[in-house]
Amino acid sequence: MKKTLVHLFLALGFAAGSAQAASMNYSVNQTFQSGATFQGTVTIDNVKGPTAVTGTLYGYQFGTYGYVGGTASDAISWVWFVGQNYATASYFGNFLMDGTDSHNYSNWITFTYDYTNAPLLAFVGIGTAYSGNPDSNNVISTDLMTSGSISQTPLPAAFWMVGSALAGLIGFGRRKGP
Repeated sequence: MKKTLVHLFLALGFAAGSAQAASMNYSVNQTFQSGATFQGTVTIDNVKGPTAVTGTLYGYQFGTYGYVGGTASDAISWVWFVGQNYATASYFGNFLMDGTDSHNYSNWITFTYDYTNAPLLAFVGIGTAYSGNPDSNNVISTDLMTSGSISQTPLPAAFWMVGSALAGLIGFGRRKGP
């Protein structure tokens, strides 16, 4: 019985780790030539590429094309064609969009990253275009990214499952007194 429960906790911990590997959240911060910034979370599937985004593009405003500055901000809330929209060698890319769908948007972020060392990701083409492609990392294809960071965000459920497995192992490993 004790051995069965230990195996169950280990299996749950392994399942949580496997779920995390398939699709991960990344904290993304970008600064662009205009002074605009993006702060948000991008969910990336290790096969499909970007699948979801939630964040704010500061310096742009929905309904207005181009940099506005000041206190303007724009919600970035969906990915154009979920998954990878284009890929070259070890690069994935897609468009992070404002608005609600392909008929209702005004600003977008071209989001391109290198997944060679996944789950560690790196931006492609900071301050320049890669392979002559102007769509590396920018806003509306003209406002190039000058700096940025992309880092994996831990999934709370995975930590809960692994923590539960460890607690189970510790609890079942203790011996009861005579």
